[in-house]
Amino acid sequence: MSEFPSRSMEMSAATPVTAPQRHLDAPMRSLPAQKSPDLRGAVELAPAPASSRIPGVIAESASMKRVVELVLRLRSNKSPVFIRGESGVGKDVIARAIHSQSNRADQSFIAVNCAALPETLLESELFGFARGAFTGATANKDGLFARADGGTLFLDEISEMDVALQSKLLRILQDGRVRPLGSTEDFLCDVRIIAATNQNMEQAVAQGSLRRDLYYRLNVIPIELEPLRDRLEDIVPLAELLIKSCDAERKLSSAALEKLRAYDWPGNVRELTNVIERSIAMSPATILEPEDIWIDSLLHAEPETAGVEHASPTYGEKDEKDEKDEITDLGIFCERAAANSFTLRDIEEAYIQWVLTRTGGNKSFAADILGLNRTTLHRRLSRMTKTTTPQRRLALVN
Repeated sequence: MSEFPSRSMEMSAATPVTAPQRHLDAPMRSLPAQKSPDLRGAVELAPAPASSRIPGVIAESASMKRVVELVLRLRSNKSPVFIRGESGVGKDVIARAIHSQSNRADQSFIAVNCAALPETLLESELFGFARGAFTGATANKDGLFARADGGTLFLDEISEMDVALQSKLLRILQDGRVRPLGSTEDFLCDVRIIAATNQNMEQAVAQGSLRRDLYYRLNVIPIELEPLRDRLEDIVPLAELLIKSCDAERKLSSAALEKLRAYDWPGNVRELTNVIERSIAMSPATILEPEDIWIDSLLHAEPETAGVEHASPTYGEKDEKDEKDEITDLGIFCERAAANSFTLRDIEEAYIQWVLTRTGGNKSFAADILGLNRTTLHRRLSRMTKTTTPQRRLALVN
């Protein structure tokens, strides 16, 4: 995507301003009525170019200019924000921008990846716990909601949160009350919630993996981040910002910039950052030419050239015959699944194994195709052998 955090922004996110801690043994009290004044708006004399209105956010494309305008309009608003977009587009950067441009900027910004923590650990991390709540809980501990009091809590990969936890999150969004694990008392918490996902939320609601009421409560202010390939205007200024942040003495030639513009960036800004850092490391040239730009050949190559045997070239455009063949193959697949009494989970695991086979076991590439992040894929792989044997899965896809 066209967002890249400056070094200072990254540091502030990693080491947030410490908000007043609300301890479990403190009595519940009302939130203060006063808010921090937004002094930035008072000194803004004239509109600045969209690219410079938020530090570290490039917005030359029309879609990113709309995102920037929306972020600036949210300065004094505390409603939940739901950011959606492909993996690597920079959803966390926009979340930090919303916080940094708000009247909560002097308070904590805390980010948590819901897919990176086991369900039980995520609950205690979010809500905290009281002494004796479980084995090993020898003292009270404040959760992330308490630490983010007065500031912003960013819940990345919200679609991976357990449904039982979703009901607790819904209660907090409705009345602002948090109850730590093992405690009998609630406390009020003034936190601005920003959620993000790379999944299709309407589909998640239909499948029951996301509560419908939580979706409506989170989706008060939706922000859609388009993939980098759809915003060619942002690639060049973003690449120039990236190379400047890595090495101020290096530059990209016009031909090198054109090569970057011509690539479709399946990994979005994360991949572009990787390419720039790798190119600088591998080339001693002051001005980088097209041959100095190292783009990942595995992602750019056809499956056969990436060392994958018997890969089916079905990722490009298909003619009428291909579509008829796919319909026939789908019918055979469904008949085979029904004959073997496969559940939906069996079919999902079979498809995961099929993608891994076709990508030569490359989990990063497989995760992109499956629409998952790498952590979620690892977690699903660790559960696969518990219910369905590899032979049973192969019987479905082969």
